[in-house]
Amino acid sequence: MINKKIDWAVICTALWIIFWVSFFMKGFDSNEGFGGLGAFLSGIFAPLALFWFYKSYRVQTNELGLQRQELELQREELTLQRKALEQSVMAQKGSEAALKAQLAITEQQFSAYLKEYEGRKPFFILLDDGYNKLKIEKPIGNGNTLDITTVSQINTSEWSNISAKCYLTIKNIGGVFELIDIEVTVTPTTINKKIKAHWTLNRNIKQGFIAYSIVLTLRNNFQTLSPKDFITFSENTFSDIILNFQYQYADTSSSDLYQLKVDNEVFALEKLM
Repeated sequence: MINKKIDWAVICTALWIIFWVSFFMKGFDSNEGFGGLGAFLSGIFAPLALFWFYKSYRVQTNELGLQRQELELQREELTLQRKALEQSVMAQKGSEAALKAQLAITEQQFSAYLKEYEGRKPFFILLDDGYNKLKIEKPIGNGNTLDITTVSQINTSEWSNISAKCYLTIKNIGGVFELIDIEVTVTPTTINKKIKAHWTLNRNIKQGFIAYSIVLTLRNNFQTLSPKDFITFSENTFSDIILNFQYQYADTSSSDLYQLKVDNEVFALEKLM
């Protein structure tokens, strides 16, 4: 529609110019000179300039109207998008609430499972029955040993045969299990292989529970240690030691770490997390 109006304006402009050029060629007096020619041309083109200014104004007004309509359509689309986004946010909030509720239920179920799972595992404690002791021993023949309390009891020729032993009695107050092995870890790790754990199963009929007798043995095969130094070294070694209990329960195998501490003949066994 706009292009059609512009075409009519061009035709009218062309006819206007042709008419006045024809008039100029027939009726213009050459005696008027250039001044008359300029006045004639200004009289012709002044109305055309005003006419085309008006036409440009109309075209620009129409374009601005179209742009405003497009902006209104875009605003409506943005409004619809905002409403859709708000609905999506509300739906996500509902999904989030449902997910949180589901997670809470899952956490409760998992906590209950862990509680049941941990309850089926064994839990070891030390028995205070006077059996928990730390001794320095030397063999005296026929499978017998002698407790050493002073360095003077050790001859120079036999000091390499002495050994340090830590006697323990433990009891399980947890679930039913079968003990497989006990590994010992101490610091520094270079002496881990020099400490052996020997354990036996004893059933306490009177008390009605099963106890385990454990003997941790550290032999004096350190060529650089004197008897006195070995006694001190043994006491320091057994004062902070890690026991790895390997066991089987509920058709599965597992292990737990316990820390043994000995301080002035006071024994403590603590489970490590």
